[in-house]
This record gives sequence, structure tokens and C-alpha cells, in this order.
Amino acid sequence: MSSTANAVDHDAHVLHAVDGHALDGSGTGVVTNARHAEFRAAQYTREYFDRGYEIKPPLKDWEIERH
Repeated sequence: MSSTANAVDHDAHVLHAVDGHALDGSGTGVVTNARHAEFRAAQYTREYFDRGYEIKPPLKDWEIERH
């Protein structure tokens, strides 16, 4: 696999991590902040394509951690 393909694969995993880690549940399995999680993932995507864009507030380490 090329280094470009590896970078894209890594970025796709980070995007998935941001969306998943930002979700918050009610304890009964109901997601209570889907829009916030979508917004944080969209910020990561925008920064990926628009290097002049700055995510505010910056993503925290736990938001981008891959499992």
C-alpha cells in the first residue's frame, strides 16, 4: 500500500474516532448529542481539505484516539 493510501486510511480512522468519541449517551442507549458529534467530525473533515481552517476549540487527544 502506498504512503498516500496509508495516510488516507489513517485519516478515515481518525474521522470515525472523532465522530464516535464525541457521542454522549443517556445511559439507556439513546444518543443525546448526535449533532455535536457530527459537527466535530465535520470540523476535522474541513481542516483536512482546507489547511487554513482552524478547529475551535481544538480537538482533544481523546477525541482523535483510535481503538
